[in-house]
Amino acid sequence: MKAAQRIEQALQQIVCQPEHDETLIAEYFSPHYQQWVDGKSLDFDGFVQHMAAVKAATSSVCIEIQAIAENGNEVLTHHRVSVVKPDASEAVIDVFARFTLCEGMIVRCQELTYPLLSLINISEPTRRTPRPGFGKPTLGQAIPLWCTTRCGSSMRWDGVRPETLKV
Repeated sequence: MKAAQRIEQALQQIVCQPEHDETLIAEYFSPHYQQWVDGKSLDFDGFVQHMAAVKAATSSVCIEIQAIAENGNEVLTHHRVSVVKPDASEAVIDVFARFTLCEGMIVRCQELTYPLLSLINISEPTRRTPRPGFGKPTLGQAIPLWCTTRCGSSMRWDGVRPETLKV
């Protein structure tokens, strides 16, 4: 199996499945695994604990590979992670990752993440003020939270700039 296929398979079988399965993690990840995400590091045990926490905090996780490239035992991915939490809030995160494999096992991962979307579920009255174009939120309605792009302007998750919205 090619390295890129192994990474795709690991992401789908470990991250996207609702059950936490340490045995399955050990089939893909070396006990010497090291991960660096946005400047923070995890070893194998830390990664297993992280995956258990993700499973406990989410209803579903879906990964969509945007791009993948392979060079020997190195695999680069740009993948999008969509998360739904038990309270129906959602998040979408862009991930740029470099994986290293040794004898078919993932031994290293370096990731940079960038949040694209965060939706909250309004289950009780709130003081949050929605951005232009969304009107007054009603109970149970999910509204987009806004993030600031690297150039400093606000952008809605679908790429619409607030200043172009007609209210």
